[in-house]
Amino acid sequence: MADISPATVRSLITDFFSRIDGSGIRTQEDTNKRAMLADDSYSPITKSEILEIAKTHPLMVMPELEGMDIADCDDYALQLKAAATALYRSRAVAAGTACMPPAVGMLFSQDHVVNFFISRDDAGKPVLWVIDTSVKDRPVTSNADDAMSLCGTFPLQWMYI
Repeated sequence: MADISPATVRSLITDFFSRIDGSGIRTQEDTNKRAMLADDSYSPITKSEILEIAKTHPLMVMPELEGMDIADCDDYALQLKAAATALYRSRAVAAGTACMPPAVGMLFSQDHVVNFFISRDDAGKPVLWVIDTSVKDRPVTSNADDAMSLCGTFPLQWMYI
């Protein structure tokens, strides 16, 4: 499956969040001001891979620390990104091949942090998803209207992938 370029990531972010009133993202310039892209290219990651990591990876297991800052939204968002990166790195090492990091990022709103990730649909078109791993049912959506309720209070402050 073809890698995803930074330009595509930025375009997907702009397209997705410009549909949400108050997101703070209307134009590519808005995305450029808020989005930090750390790599030259990204590997798409499937929804099923993300959900498997979120539900089974030891970093993601819901501890009994409800209400503690050590186990809140930013911790889970960071851990999902780290767990996905570790999975892709271990696959590359096992196969003796190189791969780009998975397209998993973090979205920071005024009061909440969630993840976004990019998969490809059946036709190969990239699709942006939002997931909140800090709650037990781990809601995930590729619908901007539904994502609005996952992201917390807008406008978005920062994105990192």
